[in-house]
Amino acid sequence: MSSDFYMSFENRFRGSRELIKARLGIYLPFISPLKNIYSDAQAIDIGCGRGEWLEILGEKGFANQGVDLNHEMVTLCLGSGLRVHEGEALSFLKNIPDQSQAIVSGFHIAEHMPFNDLKALVEESLRVLRPAGLLILETPNPENIVIATSTFYLDPTHNRPIPPQLLAFTCEYCGFKKIKILRLQESAELANNNKLSLLNVIDGVSPDYAVVAQKSATDELLGLFLNAFEYEYGITLEQLAITYSQQVEERDNHCLTLANQLDSQIKAVYNSKSWRITSPLRKLNDNLTWLFNLSKRTGYRVPVFLDNVRSSSKLLLAHTVNNDHSRLKKLVLLILKRFPGLKDRLFFAVMSMSAHSSRARNRCVTGHDESRFPTDLTQIGQHGKMIYYALKAAIDKRSRENH
Repeated sequence: MSSDFYMSFENRFRGSRELIKARLGIYLPFISPLKNIYSDAQAIDIGCGRGEWLEILGEKGFANQGVDLNHEMVTLCLGSGLRVHEGEALSFLKNIPDQSQAIVSGFHIAEHMPFNDLKALVEESLRVLRPAGLLILETPNPENIVIATSTFYLDPTHNRPIPPQLLAFTCEYCGFKKIKILRLQESAELANNNKLSLLNVIDGVSPDYAVVAQKSATDELLGLFLNAFEYEYGITLEQLAITYSQQVEERDNHCLTLANQLDSQIKAVYNSKSWRITSPLRKLNDNLTWLFNLSKRTGYRVPVFLDNVRSSSKLLLAHTVNNDHSRLKKLVLLILKRFPGLKDRLFFAVMSMSAHSSRARNRCVTGHDESRFPTDLTQIGQHGKMIYYALKAAIDKRSRENH
């Protein structure tokens, strides 16, 4: 790959110099004690790229130098006044004297190297570091599913993803005293998000991580780095998955509670007297609705009075559920005023039922049979029928008072 192509690639996808320098600030708590321990602290940055980390080291007082294979990168760093060599990292490191460096760093170089070369680089770093010196290796985090399956392969020079546990174990195996995994660059809003989505679980894990490995030293020296090594950095896939599962469970429980409340309310309606009383109205409304739907398909014109009946039945149903009987009675009478014929027929039916009940009661109580009274009222007008049944009601009342 040409140096010019990779330089353009880095500028497009790596991020601006300002962004990278801001991200690298997370390592300052680790390196600051080294300047207090070694006044002449030296540092090497392997694969220094555009030189952002070298600039930070210089600002903090470290005698720094870098090495990179990319000619364009080296030229850029030299133009900025940085001390940079063009060459292969491992070969360069082998020429460094024992215990001469306070820091050996490599940002996003581990994923470019065959594993045997990476292991050799860790061993050489341990050799050149001074007591309590630090090796810092940053690389893409395959715990992030999107990184592991897609974004990692955006760079054609990448070899393969390296799990954090593997890189940490390699440093431990080679002889480093303390190992710390830092998960980096996750969204700041994600940590306190109480409405995680499945996409957050897939791509929300820290996209990068670093292993900070420290060479053995006296307890007094190692104690200077205690705060930096004890702090927990970033978000793991396990943490996100557990949080997401808990939030889903909480939402499910909330929905179940609402469903139970609605079920109780529905049962209360079904068990109410008003629901049973309005059963004929519901059947009437269903039949009329079916008739009107049929009329739309066939073109049959439904009589206007049926439309009025349906509207009235809907109004009655809407006001009778869980209402007291006095309000129900008033509403029924109000609606019946709109249909005098229907009111008369209902009144006639009620009076007939009342008369029939009265005759049955008299037969049971007094043995008196009212069957001699005329029952064929077809020749009597509506007004006459009302008078007749009013008289019958008065006679029934007098009979109850006498017996």
